[in-house]
Amino acid sequence: SVLSVEISPTCNLRCPECNLGKRLFVKSSERRNDPELAEKLVEYSPYGSKLIFVGLGEPTIPKNQEKISYILRTRQDLEGFIQTNGTYPLNEDIIS
Repeated sequence: SVLSVEISPTCNLRCPECNLGKRLFVKSSERRNDPELAEKLVEYSPYGSKLIFVGLGEPTIPKNQEKISYILRTRQDLEGFIQTNGTYPLNEDIIS
């Protein structure tokens, strides 16, 4: 199974061609930001799935890297792929 996961509803850039700008006008309480997302992915991802961390938000913002690291460390049968804007260095435990 391949699962696309938007781990972050926010981004550190404001690219004029990106749709994220439209989301900035939505109240933060209405944005898709599930604090239990990492735990849900650990619990419900099918065995051996590939998780693709993509979306309008930036998945490598440091607090999101902690979530990704937790998921991949806890469920070692899962494989992760990160689509990033490249502005944050990746933690070593995510790379390996």
